Amino acid sequence: MERLAVAAATGSALLVVTLSALHLLAPQRSGILALTQIFAPYLFLVLVPLMPLVFCKQTRLLRFALAMCIVVFGVRFGTNLVSWPPKATPNVPHISVLSWNTYVDNRDTAMLTNTLVDSAAGVVALQEFTHTQSDAIHSDAELNRLYPWQILVPGGTDGMGLLSSYPILEQGRLDNPNLPDANPILWARLDVGGGRTLLVINAHPRPGRIGFMGKLPVPNDFEPSTRDAEIRYIREFVAPRLVQGEPLLLMGDFNLTDQESAYRELVAGLQDAHAAAGVGMGNTWRPSRIMQYGFALLRIDYLLSSPQLRPRATTTDCTPRGGDHCIVQSVFELQ
Repeated sequence: MERLAVAAATGSALLVVTLSALHLLAPQRSGILALTQIFAPYLFLVLVPLMPLVFCKQTRLLRFALAMCIVVFGVRFGTNLVSWPPKATPNVPHISVLSWNTYVDNRDTAMLTNTLVDSAAGVVALQEFTHTQSDAIHSDAELNRLYPWQILVPGGTDGMGLLSSYPILEQGRLDNPNLPDANPILWARLDVGGGRTLLVINAHPRPGRIGFMGKLPVPNDFEPSTRDAEIRYIREFVAPRLVQGEPLLLMGDFNLTDQESAYRELVAGLQDAHAAAGVGMGNTWRPSRIMQYGFALLRIDYLLSSPQLRPRATTTDCTPRGGDHCIVQSVFELQ
């Protein structure tokens, strides 16, 4: 019995290593392997109950396999746990920004307005922004004092909002003509003082479709083609402005983990604020069944900046506020 348990444990550990190798060498966009990429950090949890087995007899291979798993986990996810931000540059402007998917079914408007007032952010991006939430912002005198410049496009899951303490010089909304059901993209060019401007973009691609095994709650497929098309459309707007050297900030809920191929396409030429200046895994989303708890399972909300905007400190606040997303906030240096 002991020998069988050790053999099963060794096979499980080797499977985790093999899957990690496949994720790196042959990443997939769709299908069951793509699902294992999304939940890659959690594959290693299977190893925890296997640890006591290393004290059994004839476990040299198991020990080697577990050691390999530890090394692979450190290489893949270690840089996410602790980031060392670049040395501060004296006498440069600092800009604090916040992104929050407020959750379409969240009716606690007092929590929304109080959180935004207390945030001290200069720029706020909101997703799943509803009419009720929009009315609450309109009627809050303190919020309107702090954010005299606003772009509010309330709706359902497609609702979007941008609040700014900086003057808005230009603004616009982008709707993908090839994807009529895609969420809109909001953008604004801000006057941040000293003759400098900053382009801010708020985006919220729709999630990929997860398939299940019949009526069982067991996922067995993943299809993100619509989401990926929305990300390509966002990049079509961002890429030429990066080439021109315009300072810009792209933020929002992208329904995309950093283990997926589309993540590399999204962040090309941009800095991920959490990866550059955050601590911990930075997870931002949890299923609605556990949103009353102060933790999250996946990182899908991002603050992405051009090279002229350097992340200094990034935080992820998962305090329960009636929604399934955490707040992501960062301070940037404008070079």
